[in-house]
Amino acid sequence: MEDDIKIKCSTTLNDKKETWQASLKSITNYENYYEASIEARSTHFNMLVGQTDNYNWVALPIQEVSCSLASLDDIFWNEERLSNLIGAIDATTIVSTIAFIDRHKDILLDNSTMMKNSDYRKR
Repeated sequence: MEDDIKIKCSTTLNDKKETWQASLKSITNYENYYEASIEARSTHFNMLVGQTDNYNWVALPIQEVSCSLASLDDIFWNEERLSNLIGAIDATTIVSTIAFIDRHKDILLDNSTMMKNSDYRKR
C-alpha cells in the first residue's frame, strides 16, 4: 500500500487529554467481516471486525482477545468495553479505527482490499 490512512485518536486519562494518530496499513473485506492492520504509538494490531444479525464483534488474534461491540461507531461504549481487556490507549486506537472504517465503509470496503482502492485518497 502506497500511503497509510491516518486516523485521529483521543481519550482522557487522569484528567488529561491524550491525542495521537493511528495508521491504517491495510484492510481486506470478506463477506461478513473485515481484517485490518493498524499501527499507533509503536504498537501493531491485526483485527477482525464483524457483524451478525444479533451483534457486532472485534477479535485481536495476536493479543488473544475478542469481545462484542455496540454499533461500530459508538466509540464511548466500545472503548469502555475493550479497555477492560487491553487498556485505554490501545482500546481507543482500535475503536477509533473501527468507527472511521464504518463511516467510510462505502469507499474502504467496496473492493476486496484497500490497496486496490485509491478513491479515498483522492478526497
